Amino acid sequence: MSNWKGMSFSKWKILLMRELVELRSSYENDEKLTTSLDSLINELRYARVRDLARILFNIHLLLRAYDLPTLKGYIPPAEAIESWLDKEE
Repeated sequence: MSNWKGMSFSKWKILLMRELVELRSSYENDEKLTTSLDSLINELRYARVRDLARILFNIHLLLRAYDLPTLKGYIPPAEAIESWLDKEE
């Protein structure tokens, strides 16, 4: 993703969820990866901005364990995170 300006946390969450569902379909034969993706999808369902650190950590773990280059593009820049946190307060 390249256009972060003005993107809300909710929109990011929806786009990330879509990407995770697509990845799950692509790797459906890898039980360990699909279990990890399912877990992150479930975590995103009710996630709020305050859950962002945990979500980013779980994305980090997925990226360390698997070659998922498209997922790297869903890591928000610091400016977006700061904006989301400011709106949450």
